[in-house]
Amino acid sequence: MMPEIGFNDLPADQKTYWSQQVTWTSAALFAAPSQFAPWANGIPCAYIFQTLDNALPYDLQQGMAQQLQLGPDPRTATIEAGHCGFLSIPERLLGALKQVAGGN
Repeated sequence: MMPEIGFNDLPADQKTYWSQQVTWTSAALFAAPSQFAPWANGIPCAYIFQTLDNALPYDLQQGMAQQLQLGPDPRTATIEAGHCGFLSIPERLLGALKQVAGGN
């Protein structure tokens, strides 16, 4: 299940490898309310949409970005990647990070 959810845009051998590296995540991460809202404290926020994400589908990401209250001039980027774009397309993800950060 994890290979097709989290690593769906990786080659088969990498899906297997990375699936074996995953351990667990605390349920509290998903259930507990956030204790800090960066946007409410003057910290600029951004969202990078990943259109092939099987863990957080694109429409769900859009709703999440709206909830984040990205501010009056929201910075977003969209890349064609699965959930772990840092593994499948690191250079394009870096480009998106630079874009939302205002860099080259």
